[in-house]
Amino acid sequence: MKILSIVLMLAVSVNLLGCATERTASGDTIESGTINYQISEEELEKYLSKQERITFFGSFLPNDAVENKFLMKFDRKTTESFVLASLDDVGRLYKKKETDGVLEIVGTVRSGYLNMSKAALWIELEEKDNFTAITILAIAFEGIIKQNTVGKAIERLVMGLEEISGQKVERR
Repeated sequence: MKILSIVLMLAVSVNLLGCATERTASGDTIESGTINYQISEEELEKYLSKQERITFFGSFLPNDAVENKFLMKFDRKTTESFVLASLDDVGRLYKKKETDGVLEIVGTVRSGYLNMSKAALWIELEEKDNFTAITILAIAFEGIIKQNTVGKAIERLVMGLEEISGQKVERR
């Protein structure tokens, strides 16, 4: 019984440690809508349309997906350089391509407990009037103990964008 109590206490501690990043540990909350444990119908449809591109990501199937949209008050070229620099800091670029004025960047970011979980990111940049619209779709595998991998992956990328650009990234 004592061993079971120790194991349960250790599991809870590991889960709590895995839930904090620099921002959340300092008291900031993760924005609403950033973390979901289930895939919505819309996200599942978007995931299925990109399924052939997930092969680089591993043999397991992702079971968590979140899409967030942001705005940056820079032109697309400048925003692209910020995104690539942030991705270089926190992850790895897989590929980028442009279609009909929309730049798609595919990469991976490690997040979760001790950054041991990998999330695949599809980042779309589209220039609007005086700003660039950023859409980030994150897909990751979540085990029995949820690490909020997708939310933290997006958060790490956005924190890097804010640090590099020197301005707050606006949620749309």
